[in-house]
Amino acid sequence: MWLDEKVSEYIPEFKEGDLAKITVRHLATHSSGLPGADAAFGGCWRDQRPGEPLPETYFRHAMYRTVRGVVYEPGTWHVYSDIAVTILGEVLYRAGGERVPDMIQRRVFDPLNLKRIGWDFDDETAKDIASIVNDSWMGGRHGTKEARQTGSVAGGLISNARDLAVVGNLLLHEGELDGKRIIAPLTVRMMTTCQYPMPGRPNYLHRGLFWWIKATPDSPELGHIVPYGTYCHGGAAHSVLVIMPALDIVAVMIRNRVGDPPGFVYLRDYPIFMDLVAAAVDQV
Repeated sequence: MWLDEKVSEYIPEFKEGDLAKITVRHLATHSSGLPGADAAFGGCWRDQRPGEPLPETYFRHAMYRTVRGVVYEPGTWHVYSDIAVTILGEVLYRAGGERVPDMIQRRVFDPLNLKRIGWDFDDETAKDIASIVNDSWMGGRHGTKEARQTGSVAGGLISNARDLAVVGNLLLHEGELDGKRIIAPLTVRMMTTCQYPMPGRPNYLHRGLFWWIKATPDSPELGHIVPYGTYCHGGAAHSVLVIMPALDIVAVMIRNRVGDPPGFVYLRDYPIFMDLVAAAVDQV
C-alpha cells in the first residue's frame, strides 16, 4: 500500500465526486475532508446488529456520514476525524486481512513482551486497569470487556505509563529496542516527520502520520522551549505520549478522565507539561 493511493482502490463507494480525491495519506493526516465525529457516531456501538463484528458496525455508520460528501476539499485543511480513522482501519483490513489492534498486538506489543498495553486483556490483568472516572462514558460500560473492544475501532488504546513509555522508546530509537527490530527505520521517520503542512498557518504544529509534530522552531502549540522535531499524541482521556529526539527523552502523562476537569485545559496544559519536561532535562 502506498500513502498516495486512492481510498477508492479499496472502498468502491469512494469512486464518486470529491471522495475520489481522498488518499490514504489524507486519512492518516486528518486532512481528508471527512467530517469530525459527532456524539451519535461515538455511540453507534448501540446499533450493533446480531452477528455483526463491531468494526463493521462502526464502518457502516462512518459510511452513512461519508456518502454525504466532504466538508472541505481534501488536502486543504485539517479536522480531527474518528470517521477518517475508522475508514482507514477498514482500508488496512481489506488490504491485509487483519484488524489494526490484532496487527499491532502481533507485530509490536507481543515481540516486546508488553502485557499492560492493548485493547483487551485477560481477566486478571483487567483488574489493574483504572477505569475512566466519567460515569456516562461509553454509556456507563467503561471498564468492561465490551467497552474496551468498542474503543479498538477508532483508537481506544489502554496502557500503563511504563508500557506506553516503552513504545515511545521504540520510536525514539527508530523502531529497534533491546536488539529487536520491530519497525523499519524509514517507517518511523515517515510517521514522525511532516506529511501535511498546514496551509496558511506555517507556525502551527504539523501532522506526521497521526502524530502532532513541532515542524517549525517557533510553533508554540507543543510548548515554547520544546525542541524542533518533538512529536506527540494524546488520547480520549487526555493522556499523552511525547518523544523529544533532540533531548533523547520520552515523557508520558496518564489521565483517566474524559474531558477537561476544573482547572485543566488540554490545549493549554499539554504544552506546559512538555515545556516542564524539556526544561528539567536541559538542567540535568
